Amino acid sequence: MLCDVTLIDRIRHALTNGPATVVIEPPGTGSGFWAGGPSVVNSAGVFHLAYRLRRPVDQGRGYANVVARSTDGVHFETVATVLASTFDSASLERPALIRRPDGGWRLYVSCSTPGSKHWWVEAVDTPAGGDPGADTSSDAKFREAGSVQHRRAGWNRADALHRA
Repeated sequence: MLCDVTLIDRIRHALTNGPATVVIEPPGTGSGFWAGGPSVVNSAGVFHLAYRLRRPVDQGRGYANVVARSTDGVHFETVATVLASTFDSASLERPALIRRPDGGWRLYVSCSTPGSKHWWVEAVDTPAGGDPGADTSSDAKFREAGSVQHRRAGWNRADALHRA
C-alpha cells in the first residue's frame, strides 16, 4: 500500500506552515538587495553554508559569494568571502560548496563576463582535510589570500579567497 503523504508533501507543509527564520540578512535595504542562492553541507554536525550577496544592478549585482559555518544551522559565522573582482567578473551567481574526497573543500563560483551574456564556472579549493573555519591555525581551513588554489583551465590563482 502506498503512503498517502509523501516526503514532498511533508516538505511543502513545513515550508508553507512552519515558522521561518532569516539566517543571513541582505547587505542593504530596498529593492535589489538580498542574500540567497544557498548551498549547504552538513559535515560532522557542522553546517557549512555558501551563499550569494546581491546589490541592485547599478551597484554591482552579485558582488560576493560567502562561506559561513554554524553548529545549529541558524547562527552563522563568516569563514570566507569570494569577491566578483577576484575573477574580473561583472557578477557572481549561486555558489555550490562540496566536501572533496581528500577532506578539503571546493567552492564552485558562477561568474559573468563584463559587457556580455557569457558565464563561466570557477573552482576555489582549500588544502586537504579539516573543517573550514573551525581552527584559525589549521592548514585545512579556507585560507587567507595567497594560499588558496584557484582552478581555471589548468592554472592556479592564489588571491581567490579572503578570510573573514
